Amino acid sequence: MDLLNRTFVGVRLPGAQFEQVNEKLIIIKRKPGVDNIRWNAHSELLLNICSLGELSPTTVLSLKPILRQVAAKFPRLNLEIKGFGGLPNMIQPRYIYAGIDGPDAHFLSSIALEVDQATRPYTPHRDSKEFHAHILLGRLKTENEQFRVSLGRALKLAEQPSMGPWLVDHLELLCSTASTSGIGYTVMDLAQLG
Repeated sequence: MDLLNRTFVGVRLPGAQFEQVNEKLIIIKRKPGVDNIRWNAHSELLLNICSLGELSPTTVLSLKPILRQVAAKFPRLNLEIKGFGGLPNMIQPRYIYAGIDGPDAHFLSSIALEVDQATRPYTPHRDSKEFHAHILLGRLKTENEQFRVSLGRALKLAEQPSMGPWLVDHLELLCSTASTSGIGYTVMDLAQLG
């Protein structure tokens, strides 16, 4: 039996953009009541376009030409990482994220839909979720109302900074890998945009 890997289509956050995000994240980290957050390492930061579920290496191989065809339909993307938000909401969030904006951000939902539809025959048992363009930065370590309210308050009081432009010229077919330092991603294929 083939080994199964958690597989995604997305774009990992490059080092220069990580530095910008990390610098602006200090705004949140200095707020009272946010010491209960597990911050994601650089290796975990990802603009997730589509979660494909657990796939065998054979299925991943089959998806490479499909992903390349989808990516070729869309232009390179001029994006901007901007502002912070909370999931599932800003009142009592469990997660904190960096938002995605910019002149080409509107293409992201179309890309996500095309990737979802093109890969669906190979991944019929996965759950579909509505696409929201963001980069997950951290999550509460302990779940309770006090910590959720504190994080929500910190997010509401924080400025919503621009964390710089981000030119995205490809999509990545990724498999997640776990280690003692957290989750990382192995790139299985690159699909050029445009």
